[in-house]
Amino acid sequence: MNFLTLIFVSALVVKNASAISYSGSLLIRSFILAIVFGRISTWLSLKNRWLILARGSAVLEATLQKCLIALHLVLMNLRISPMLKQRLVTGITLLVGFISITVGSSVLQYASFVTIIVAIGAWEWARLAALEGAARVAYVVVFLVVLVGLGVRFGLFKAVPQMDVNLLWCVVAAAALAWLTMFLFVLNYPKNEDKWNTKVRIGFIGFLTLGSTWAGIIFLKTILETGELVLMLMISVAAVDVGGFFVGTWFGKRSLAPHLSPKKSWEGVWGGLVLNILVAICCGTYANFYIITLEIWHIFVIALMSVLVTIFSVTGDLLESMLKRNCGLKDSGNILPGHGGVLDRIDGLIAATPTFVIVVLLVMSTTEVG
Repeated sequence: MNFLTLIFVSALVVKNASAISYSGSLLIRSFILAIVFGRISTWLSLKNRWLILARGSAVLEATLQKCLIALHLVLMNLRISPMLKQRLVTGITLLVGFISITVGSSVLQYASFVTIIVAIGAWEWARLAALEGAARVAYVVVFLVVLVGLGVRFGLFKAVPQMDVNLLWCVVAAAALAWLTMFLFVLNYPKNEDKWNTKVRIGFIGFLTLGSTWAGIIFLKTILETGELVLMLMISVAAVDVGGFFVGTWFGKRSLAPHLSPKKSWEGVWGGLVLNILVAICCGTYANFYIITLEIWHIFVIALMSVLVTIFSVTGDLLESMLKRNCGLKDSGNILPGHGGVLDRIDGLIAATPTFVIVVLLVMSTTEVG
């Protein structure tokens, strides 16, 4: 798992690539060193499943220290701009806090944490929908009311939370279909602007995507309170960013979406997919040893998941770029110094969560967790 966490840490750098200048050969050497470090750490972690789950603060601190050392190996030959330094400080702080909360909180505590995050995301999404003043406040209030209703329906307030799987299926399936539609919107932009560019439609998209992300992440925490599934989801999305950045930087020639994000390339997408598949193999191996007994057909399902997570993660990034361009905005917000808004950090996550959760549900329906 430490190698996977290295991917997650590396995403702190590549998410804002414009602030980086580097020497290609030195960067490659540094990244190889980081991978070697991660492989050694992975072997040590597999000796004890609970290393990354941190039975005590000392173990958690040691694990995070390994992540920071790996990050240093990647950055040792980079010339860091002041803006990137600010981004890294913010990003590492968020990483430490996120891992601590994910592995150390109860389901209800974690649900409260995720609710705060998506509520901020809803506030920013209302801005993307061109809602202002009382309308923007009302959007967030209604969204929170919906989440509370889902929480009650899911049984989050019971002594032993146990989510309604049938309702969850409905939520994530609807969200997956919505993201398929948004993939078509992004693919045909700007020709189809009349089909989505209204306050009501953009607002509804926000409700469905943020709500399904909330439900999906809490579900992953509920079925495995140690937080491993949540971390696997985050690392999978981060792998798309990391692979896309490095391959796109070194080999990118064909623009993916010149009207939305000129720096993204098809080569970067393939790089993100390859790294995501490798991450899925690591996650599947770990899960087979410690979480659930996998069958052969599960391998094909996980491989398909890697493809879909990559597609939807990129789609989420491009969709947010489309909505920001529509409003003339550079960032969705300014709550995170050097990073912009919450949506700027989780755009790929909200798009990939429904697919990831659907795969988990399919695997759970044929096997037993334990």
